[in-house]
Amino acid sequence: RRLAGGPAGDALHTARAEARSAADRLDDAFRQFLAEPYAQGADRDRISTLVSGAAAVRLTAYSLSTFSPARSDGSLDECAEKLTSDADEVRSWYVGLGEALSERSAVAPPGTQGDGNGGPVARCVTRALATDGGGYPAEGLVLLWADHHLSLLWRRGIQLAEPASELADARTGRKASVDLAMQPR
Repeated sequence: RRLAGGPAGDALHTARAEARSAADRLDDAFRQFLAEPYAQGADRDRISTLVSGAAAVRLTAYSLSTFSPARSDGSLDECAEKLTSDADEVRSWYVGLGEALSERSAVAPPGTQGDGNGGPVARCVTRALATDGGGYPAEGLVLLWADHHLSLLWRRGIQLAEPASELADARTGRKASVDLAMQPR
């Protein structure tokens, strides 16, 4: 979002500080959980996977926040819009994952799979740079890096969906509710 004119400056600093604070609270709660005598068995493994996944998601988001928008001549605006749309989709899925965990409900499968030819952002950047006399390659590179980070977040989502569903299902007595045959994006 920041690459397309989203939060910067104080708002970005505040978001980073809130994320770090949430990570500290999660770490404290997890350490307390591990110290409890009932923290044995499969739930412990599932919860460990989710806690380490939360750290990876936070660090990926931090990395994304460090990208600076490059100088633009407008040739990659459509690509930036595609990236923003993809970022909104990723964010929405992770919000849903958090809600499913807190409500102990079924976890929706992560986003759609790629077609093996690069995602819409990669194709858009390639097309724009090829047809506009090269444009600003640095802007295209930043968009490609950000797109790769979003792909990593989808892959992480696939890794988190299974233990999240199993944990919710174990607590409610339901059968696993995620398609485990999904392939990474």
